[in-house]
Amino acid sequence: MKLLITLLFSLIAAYAISCVLTIFVNPEVTFWNEAISQRLEAIASIREKKPGEPILFFTGGSSCAFSIDPEIIEKITDRPAINMGLPVAAGAHYIIHHALRQSRPGDTIVYTTAADILAFPDQEFSPAKISFALETRRGIPTEYAGGSTFENSLTIPQSLTLSRPGVDYLIVLAGRMASGKGYRYKLSDIRYRGLIQTPIHDSSLKPAGPRTIVTLSPGGRQLLETLAAAAKQKGVHVVYSMPLTYTATTDLAASRIKNREFLAEIEKIMPVIEDGYSGAIDQIENFADSHRHLSDKGSGIRSEALAKALQRYLAER
Repeated sequence: MKLLITLLFSLIAAYAISCVLTIFVNPEVTFWNEAISQRLEAIASIREKKPGEPILFFTGGSSCAFSIDPEIIEKITDRPAINMGLPVAAGAHYIIHHALRQSRPGDTIVYTTAADILAFPDQEFSPAKISFALETRRGIPTEYAGGSTFENSLTIPQSLTLSRPGVDYLIVLAGRMASGKGYRYKLSDIRYRGLIQTPIHDSSLKPAGPRTIVTLSPGGRQLLETLAAAAKQKGVHVVYSMPLTYTATTDLAASRIKNREFLAEIEKIMPVIEDGYSGAIDQIENFADSHRHLSDKGSGIRSEALAKALQRYLAER
């Protein structure tokens, strides 16, 4: 009996430690949790100072977080803006629900996820450990799966699985602790109203290959249709804008043509905001540490073009 009790307490202790490692020790979760906290504070401040003022929400994966500068958007559109972009590993369901639940009637959500998420049929939209950890820190872990937007809720088996760090995470965490480097992004990289900017510039970046797929996958179509329906029910406007991808100069024209064909598919579901670049640009200095993370220069170019296109859309609506 004593052995059984010892084993039981050991299991409980091991599980508790695994929860702490996954939810509270993970530097990636800490970074994005702080970004979310700052964004929510900004939203609350806007709501308090300008009750009823429509807000422009930009959401999507990290290609959104590193490319939309709310300060530029606000100067051109004269509307408050928040960058709600999160790492793509958080899952499309969670990313969309996270932005939609902050919105109110009259607000506009600009969904700017990478086309690959909507085109390839093997994409996994369900959230993973990071979204579970982020929501658990806020005391609402049931929201990690997309909540009421996608009618997904947390199950006990899922919570048990997601609260364990896993071998891969433990190896990465041990490496970070041993090297003293921590997460690749710093809290100082969090800028005005949610924009993320890193001083890292990878001069060896390779451009993405030319666009070949121009059709929404069944899952991508359903994702957009669910977003459009949920936004309509809430009285929120929703539009799509394609993020910029580092593209070889020789592939630029062809990729833009293919991207515009893809945008035409999306436009059957929701309005598309075309910024003139059609998702492709070829100057490496506009990119930071990946072919979808923009540098400060790149985010300025992207934000200005998108803001002008948005201004026309808002004026015509």
